Amino acid sequence: MRIFGFTTFLLFSRNGFPESTLPGNSLFHLKSSWTDQDSRVHTLKNYQGKFVVLSLVYLSCKYTCPLTVQRIKDLEKQLSNEHKQKVEFLLFSFDPKIDSPQKLREFMVKRKLDPKHWALLTAPSDSEPRELAAALGFQYQRDEKGEFTHSFQITVLGKSGVPIAHVDSAVENLDSLCRGSEAETR
Repeated sequence: MRIFGFTTFLLFSRNGFPESTLPGNSLFHLKSSWTDQDSRVHTLKNYQGKFVVLSLVYLSCKYTCPLTVQRIKDLEKQLSNEHKQKVEFLLFSFDPKIDSPQKLREFMVKRKLDPKHWALLTAPSDSEPRELAAALGFQYQRDEKGEFTHSFQITVLGKSGVPIAHVDSAVENLDSLCRGSEAETR
């Protein structure tokens, strides 16, 4: 089963990298600040040394974003408790004017997301989500009704902040996340 490969990858990968040795394509080089559901401020570098499963979402979405969250929850269910300790599940809002820390917290409760392993993050302006989206190749734009048209994407970052796997389709098998992780261990 492909999940075995992903979990093996989690067990035997190297620890975090000092800033000076971060690969050039590490997302940990991004300096943008994000505020979580408990109003704590983070940068992506706060997650150095952990595997990160992330996506960009907006909380009032009725179609793609709920499916994105469910797909990440499906992946989480496949991990043992031991492996969950090595993974952070992050949802970054690209609607920071609406998605306040209070709304993030309410969403976490409603979707039953474990705060030990999950963080929902919003930003002080639109520039932070734009920067992250550009780094990931994630596209979104607000339409004339005020809703967003956007990509579907789930990305796995290795401990150094480098994207090691992703899925770009709601129907794509999550095993592709595992295959990307297995390639990283070679």
